[in-house]
Amino acid sequence: MAKSEGIRLEGTYTGKTMAALIDQVRGHGIRNEVILFWNTYNAIDFSDTIKGIDYHQLPRRFHQYFEEDVQPLDKHYSE
Repeated sequence: MAKSEGIRLEGTYTGKTMAALIDQVRGHGIRNEVILFWNTYNAIDFSDTIKGIDYHQLPRRFHQYFEEDVQPLDKHYSE
């Protein structure tokens, strides 16, 4: 990914996840589909970049990530 796309992946989580995604796509002949790979291996603060962006412009299925706790266990660990 780094060489072909300029995307760095770490080996513990994102690298293995990308490998599984590639295997899934190849193994099931997925074509003409939009696939979202959310690479969380990043320490860049995007606050200024996303300021003023309205998430309602995203497809409706993504709204839940802005409107509700989708990973309640995360809340447990931050207390």
